[in-house]
Amino acid sequence: MLLAGMGAEVIKVEHPRGGDPIRYLGPPFINGESCLFLSLNWNKKGVTLDLSRPEGLSLFYKLVSDVDVLVENFLPNVAERLGVHYEAATKRNPKLIYCSISAYGEGGPLQDTPGTDPIFQGLGGVMMINGRPGDPPVRLGFPVADITAGIFAAYAVSSSLFRRERKGKGEKLDISVLHSLVAVQGPRVAEFLATGRNPERLERSSAFATPSQYFETSDGYVNVSIFNDKSWGRFCKVMGLEALQRMEDYSTPERRMVNKGSLLPVLEKAFRQRTTAEWLEVLSGEGIPCGPIYTYEEMFQDKDLRMNDYLVEFHHPVAGKVKAMGMPFGGFVESMGEVCPPPLLGQDNEEVFGSLGFSEEEISEMKRAGII
Repeated sequence: MLLAGMGAEVIKVEHPRGGDPIRYLGPPFINGESCLFLSLNWNKKGVTLDLSRPEGLSLFYKLVSDVDVLVENFLPNVAERLGVHYEAATKRNPKLIYCSISAYGEGGPLQDTPGTDPIFQGLGGVMMINGRPGDPPVRLGFPVADITAGIFAAYAVSSSLFRRERKGKGEKLDISVLHSLVAVQGPRVAEFLATGRNPERLERSSAFATPSQYFETSDGYVNVSIFNDKSWGRFCKVMGLEALQRMEDYSTPERRMVNKGSLLPVLEKAFRQRTTAEWLEVLSGEGIPCGPIYTYEEMFQDKDLRMNDYLVEFHHPVAGKVKAMGMPFGGFVESMGEVCPPPLLGQDNEEVFGSLGFSEEEISEMKRAGII
């Protein structure tokens, strides 16, 4: 999706019977179309291929000969069995960039083991650094491992395209979903590597500074983040707690962390004296990093956040008008023009296979035979 949003022609290959399984995951559905599928597949073309049949494999290699990048998400032994592995693909296209995304990467004892996001969150430690000490494991409420691996894959592909311009040859990229999830936790992993101890479960606070967390107000919550002494001085003034600034126990970021057990109750009592809106006004007026805690509805209603500027909108032939998250950075959204909806199953068979030299009759015959 990221590469499609940046202008690449992306051809999604699905099985003729059923297609991508996430077409059927939900709710919610819009007129029977999965919101999950709609959110991840805009700006892509879609073809179908039965790779288990010789005719389908032959057609696949005609596609491979004509593209810059191949991204596959099979178990390694499945790619080998189907004949769509790296060696076979690069024999047809030596300049091909072959990006393999798998659960545990290639070469290890788990390489042929399937996995999904909940499994990765458990194995990758993330479920044991959230929540309070003594709580059961806490799963993040979105597929963080899957999304992170996709971002790393898009980054690796973009870098590889640049290297190919310099060196004139393609390469293989091996993206592990589990390793991607662990990599994005770098700061907390660093704690373990430095101390040999599992990182503390912090519930609402930061692992690196205090106060950096949310507090209860008289009518809700407010987030505050103090990471240096300059902000600490302004914060104490705004809170009416100038005496704290003069105390040795709280004189440096390190000492505030060591003594947060005595500091936080004082701050919690103070924050309950005003409303969230009142605290946001006085804190932001002093340039102190702060913010409310929003639901998605509140987040998209806040005009100052401009979240709606990063949405894409398209008209799907079945679901109708649909909005989805677009690119999380400026520049591309303004220049991409009209956004294409996610493809229906096999929607672009005629266009894509026709561009490879197949006639309408040949494409119709492949469809009748179940190859596409």
